[in-house]
Amino acid sequence: MQCFDKQLFCRQIDCQFVSICGHTMASVRLLLSPKTAQIATQLIVRNVRNCCQQRWRHEWPLIRHKNLSNKNNFKLNINPKVKTFGPNGQQKCFIHLSPKRYNPLVAIVLRQVAKVAAVITGRVVRKWWRDLPPNKRQLVYQWFIRHKWKFGLSLTALIAMFGVYYLSHISETPITRRKRFVAFTAKQVEELNNYEFEVQLHTFKDKLLPSSHESSKRVARVATQLLNGNNDIQEIHDHEWSVSVVNDPQNKNAFVMPSGQIFVFTGMLNICDNDQQLGTVLAHEMAHAVLGHGAELLSHAHLIDLVFICLIATIWTLLPSDITASITTGISRLIMNLISDAPYSRMLETEADIVGLELAAKACFDVRETSVFWHKMALMENAEDFHIVTTDEIQLPTKIEFLSTHPSHETRYQYLDSLMDDAIKLRTKCNCPQLPKYDPRTNIELMKKHIKDYYELKRREGVTILPKPPIPPNLLRRDS
Repeated sequence: MQCFDKQLFCRQIDCQFVSICGHTMASVRLLLSPKTAQIATQLIVRNVRNCCQQRWRHEWPLIRHKNLSNKNNFKLNINPKVKTFGPNGQQKCFIHLSPKRYNPLVAIVLRQVAKVAAVITGRVVRKWWRDLPPNKRQLVYQWFIRHKWKFGLSLTALIAMFGVYYLSHISETPITRRKRFVAFTAKQVEELNNYEFEVQLHTFKDKLLPSSHESSKRVARVATQLLNGNNDIQEIHDHEWSVSVVNDPQNKNAFVMPSGQIFVFTGMLNICDNDQQLGTVLAHEMAHAVLGHGAELLSHAHLIDLVFICLIATIWTLLPSDITASITTGISRLIMNLISDAPYSRMLETEADIVGLELAAKACFDVRETSVFWHKMALMENAEDFHIVTTDEIQLPTKIEFLSTHPSHETRYQYLDSLMDDAIKLRTKCNCPQLPKYDPRTNIELMKKHIKDYYELKRREGVTILPKPPIPPNLLRRDS
């Protein structure tokens, strides 16, 4: 494949585009016959030449890399399309420097529409089959048997395409280097994040504390320390970090959005005894953004929904009634949540715990407070569930973990304790000030008693203990 006229296309780009096309057509020839590949090559070359002539004449931008002499760093994505004409009959050029991307909201909406379409399609097919007379059903059976190889090949091709789609979207997490499936680009996730951010701001607009508030300053100070302590991580610089404090004392929560917007509720601030514990909480939330867990969860849901759509169509086609199909669909969704969605979410939370502990250690926080915080959360959760009515010891939470999207607090602090020695070594390696000799984890037993007393008093709110009346003298003599 020869290079195009340099006056038209190769003036600033060299012949690298031609090399890309040559490698592409070499791969195409493996799948097509020589004659078909030759025709395809000619069509592409003709279209590219015509498009580039028009584009260069009118508005073709000057494309330069920072260093054109370094050809290994130059990347160009081409997406040619043929047979498109403008209003005056001139051919439009559809050669783009990057492929066209769609808003991920479109994919989310289309998945929900596809689920409804799968139900309707399955129901129509079931009704059509039920209304067929026996002789026509026999004809349909015979037709399927005659074309079984075609159906088999089609199914194999579909599975192969799905496999190629999956493998082509495999990437690595930034720090842990774990392989994961991500269906959306960073730009697509950012578009979705911006929309969700506006929704969150509208939701909490009456509860957001101003930046001048002490709580906002506290969160900003702790978050800034985390960012400065981890400025060697590229993903830290890729996000526009911000903090927002929501005035809701009953909500003991914090969350981060994929692009780095952190929301902290005052209920969470109230249970953080000090900035060290708050730092470990924010480090966990920042780890989610650094690792790109938002895009990963969205992609996982995308993949699971593709499988679930096929399952819905099968259920509504094969089961005899709408009630049976509806119940089976609900049970199937629950089972998929138990065996796929919930475990995957717990895995991401555990990964964020690990990386968050590292971020806190590098930012010189007392990482031992991480264990204290989650132990306290476990005790408070258990106390709120009134598991301390008749016992002197506070029992740890009895919630079923495999039903949850998060590990239990008990599992968390036990696992973090197992990583504590490595985290302390990392903190020392980063030239942080020496940790206090007093280990805050020794306060846990005292904390158990305080939490037990607090919730015991809270449980008895509204009960007024009356003072005993004075004892008359005759009763005193009788007792003596």
